[in-house]
Amino acid sequence: MSNNVTTNLFSVITGLILFVGYFFVGPRHGLDSHGYIQVGELILDWLFHGNVANEPFPEHVQIPKYLFPSILLGVCYDIFGDNGHQAVIALNGFLFSCTAFLLFKIWILLDNWSHEYNAVMLVGGLFLIFGLVDTPLWVYYDLSDIIFLWYATLLTYILIYGAVNKTILPFFFALILVVGGYFVRPTAIIFPLIFLIFTCTLIHWPTTGLSGLTVLLSVGLSLLLVFLLVPAFVDFWVTNEKQAREIVPELFMNPVAQSMHMFNQGWVVADRPNTYILNPKGYSDFLMIALHRIIYFFTPLRLEYSLVHNSLNSLYVEVSI
Repeated sequence: MSNNVTTNLFSVITGLILFVGYFFVGPRHGLDSHGYIQVGELILDWLFHGNVANEPFPEHVQIPKYLFPSILLGVCYDIFGDNGHQAVIALNGFLFSCTAFLLFKIWILLDNWSHEYNAVMLVGGLFLIFGLVDTPLWVYYDLSDIIFLWYATLLTYILIYGAVNKTILPFFFALILVVGGYFVRPTAIIFPLIFLIFTCTLIHWPTTGLSGLTVLLSVGLSLLLVFLLVPAFVDFWVTNEKQAREIVPELFMNPVAQSMHMFNQGWVVADRPNTYILNPKGYSDFLMIALHRIIYFFTPLRLEYSLVHNSLNSLYVEVSI
C-alpha cells in the first residue's frame, strides 16, 4: 500500500470504529453542554433573525472563550432540533477522523518510512488513537473537546509541514490559527508558545545576526517575566478589583474574571480538588498556583491514573520525542 492509501484507510477505519462505538456508548451530555448550545443558538438568532445593524447583542451573553464550538453546536441543534445531539456526534466523528488523518500525515512527514511498514504503522496508529479510551469517548459528548483536538492537530500539521518543506507560507496560516485559538478553548493559550518555538528554531535571522537559539532564549525570558507578573496582577485584582477591572478590555473581561476567581479559590485544575491550594493569600501563594498548574499540565504520569493510562501516556511521550 502507498502512504496515501494507508492514510485514507486509517481515517476511514477510525470513523467506522467510532460509528460502531455509538451503539455501545450512546449520546452523552457534559456539565457545560447546555451553556455552549444556548450561547450558540443566541448568536445565530441574533445574526440571522435580528437586525444586526440596529439591534444590540444580548447583554446577558458575553462573547465566550468557546465562541467557535458554541456556534457549531448551535448550528447542529438549530438545524436538526431533537436530533441535534446526533448531529454533534456525527460532526465530532468526522473531526476525529480528520484528526487521525492529520496525525498519520504528520507521522509520514517526520519519518517517511518505507511502504513495506505501512501495515505495521496502520495497526500501531490505531492502537495509539484508541488505546487511551478517554479521548475517543469525547466524540459522543456535545462539548468542545474534539473540536479543539482537531484544531490543535491542524495547527501542528501546518507548522510541521512548513518546517519539513522549508516554506514560509504555512506559518502565516498557522498564525491565523494561533489567534483564532482564543475563540476555541482557553487551553489555546499555549499556541503562541508553540508557534514561537517553531519559528525561532527554524527560521534564520541573517539581517539581525541573531541565531534562532538567541531569539528563543529571548522569548523564554519574556515568558518568564510574564509568568512572574501574572500572580502580581492576581494579587492586585484580589485587593483592588474595581481598579483592576478598569485595566482589562471588555472583550477579555469574562475569561480574565473567571481566571482571577480560580486563582482566588486556589484552583490549580478545575474539578480536581486534590490539586487545590487552600486559602491562598498574597503573591507567593498565587505564584505557587501558577507553577503547580504548569507542572500538572506537563506531567503525563500521575498516581491517580491507572497502569494502562500511565503506560500509554509514556508511549505517547516517547513517540512525541
